[in-house]
Amino acid sequence: MSKPKLTPPDRARCQAERRTGSFLSMGRPGFIRCISTPSVIARERKPGRDGQVGEMSLCEDCRLKLEQQQPNYATYRQIRRKR
Repeated sequence: MSKPKLTPPDRARCQAERRTGSFLSMGRPGFIRCISTPSVIARERKPGRDGQVGEMSLCEDCRLKLEQQQPNYATYRQIRRKR
């Protein structure tokens, strides 16, 4: 069985998704992708069920939210910008 191909980090835009609406929303709340410029690449500390370690780009606000919700879930490295 082959492993699914992982999506590479997007260095132009944060890859986090934010919930739209609330628990009071009619129907199911949706998700919208963050539009901020990423500052870090987050890498999972442990492989997932498929045995792979994923990476994604995050802006500073989304990085802080991830750390708040799942402390020590990922390691981070700064994205270097070309000048």
